[in-house]
Amino acid sequence: EIVDSSNLTVKTKKNDDLDKILISKITKSDDLYDYHRPSRPENFIGREKIKQEFWDFLNNVKTSETDLRIICFSGRTGLGKSSLIVKLEEDCSTKLEYKDRFYIYATDVTSVNEKTAFQFLNKIIIEAFQEAINKKFISLSNHKIYIESVEPPFLESRSIREALDFLKFNNKVLVIFFDQFETILSKPSLDHLFLLFEKIVYEVDGLKSDNLVLGFSWRTDMITSISHKAYHTWHNLTKFRKDVEVSEFHQEEVKNLITCFSQENSFNKSKRNIQSLLKSCPKYPWLIRKICSAFYSDILDKSEVIENNYKKPITEDDIKKLFDKDLESLSVEEIECLKYIAKNSPVNMTNLCEKYKSNIIENLADKKLIIRNGSNYKPYWDIFTDYVNHEKLPELTINYVPTQTIENFISKFRQMKNNKTRQEIRTILDISENSLKGFLSDFTTLFPCEYNRNSKKLIISNDKILKFNDDEIANCLSEQFKSHIIYQKIQRNPSKLITEAQITEFLGEEYSVSNTSIKDYRSRLLSWLFFTGLIEKRSNWLFFISDGNGKQKGKTEDCIFRLKTDKTPIQDLPLLKLLKNYPPS
Repeated sequence: EIVDSSNLTVKTKKNDDLDKILISKITKSDDLYDYHRPSRPENFIGREKIKQEFWDFLNNVKTSETDLRIICFSGRTGLGKSSLIVKLEEDCSTKLEYKDRFYIYATDVTSVNEKTAFQFLNKIIIEAFQEAINKKFISLSNHKIYIESVEPPFLESRSIREALDFLKFNNKVLVIFFDQFETILSKPSLDHLFLLFEKIVYEVDGLKSDNLVLGFSWRTDMITSISHKAYHTWHNLTKFRKDVEVSEFHQEEVKNLITCFSQENSFNKSKRNIQSLLKSCPKYPWLIRKICSAFYSDILDKSEVIENNYKKPITEDDIKKLFDKDLESLSVEEIECLKYIAKNSPVNMTNLCEKYKSNIIENLADKKLIIRNGSNYKPYWDIFTDYVNHEKLPELTINYVPTQTIENFISKFRQMKNNKTRQEIRTILDISENSLKGFLSDFTTLFPCEYNRNSKKLIISNDKILKFNDDEIANCLSEQFKSHIIYQKIQRNPSKLITEAQITEFLGEEYSVSNTSIKDYRSRLLSWLFFTGLIEKRSNWLFFISDGNGKQKGKTEDCIFRLKTDKTPIQDLPLLKLLKNYPPS
């Protein structure tokens, strides 16, 4: 019997099962002050270099100038990786240079259900292609995407093959992004799913002629056991992917984000107050949003930050206060439920309802302390999860550049007295108002003290520091400057030696100031780094990273940086002379 196949429709039971699986796109915040979820595209700030690197990569895929088909965003939690993906996804549909050329389908991996994890990847692939078809990016009329098997290969289905052929013929690129991919590494029950992801990476890499790209985003500050299969496997996949590191905000990006808040808040409209917050805020986008929202709602005392334009930068203790504020209004049952979600995140909704009453879960969700993704719940952010689980706070870098050289600072430090007013300190030091402002900025930023608004006096928490000798002061400052953004850049240098030109380059990357100011920053900051022993001066232009025992440590007279105008470039030095500057191997 001959049957006309054009009247037949093919639908497998497996696809019926897939319809029951819930996956979640990346959710966006409601407004500028909603720090519980990734930023809305209209509130997104910065990352111009990373965005351009991403679009350049996709253009290279489009023009067949690269064989890579995997791109990865990695970095510590709170740096805005999810917000970045949301912004890129939005740009695909709104910017003419990307519209109808690229399409991004981004999903949140925390929506995975352990019971249906073996079909999770299939569902995402089907949804991504089907959405691109439904939105006319892939123009195949009445085309239904299906996958015949739950096991790889995933892309040999005739329906997917036709879609891939369309992309190639029309020179378009489809990107499927898996955000918070580290979730799969957190549960042994998801090991099988990780192996499926490994196979799809190999499969997509093998289809180099197709215009399909897989994107992954994960946090790098999560501890993964070296015995975990993924520990070595994911590193072995390096040659198949393009890695893009998402680092902390640059100073200009911090300023632009704070300015966004200042335009909507009366407390922060003055240039002076913006600069005070700029000096205080850490360079994590998520924490900046949380801190600015806290100032807006008076959770933190704004006057402590802007009073007389000097105050210690935002510290881990300040972050702890904000998290404790989140927790203080919770009942015992709500705290117990929150801790359970944090420990087992993501937690399936059905399992959670079996352990806790619905009103407890609803209250946590209403307070935005937990977020629902698909059929799962998780705490609103990984940093908050770490705090609930282990009281772990984020490691903050500092970007403060002292206003004077260490020699000038120490000479005033030796005359400093505790529990004095601003005018009394100026009289004791016998300096101008501008000099006093600079000294107090350095002192209050780098030493434990606070300004008492009632008595108008500066209170030093431990006045024993005023009797420290130079070595003790150097040790005290060393711990802080280890967290300095410029020192961390220096440490990442593959060699133990670093030149003046490299330090100038690092400063230029972090501070949007003139060349003259960069040279001034360099001289001042180097004098402090010499004094703390973190780097050692080998000549006026070549420095050795000494990890706290540099030859100039605690010796203010040896910490002056003067660049010779007749210095010889390192590559032109005779070999014997050059080796004298190097440490013994």
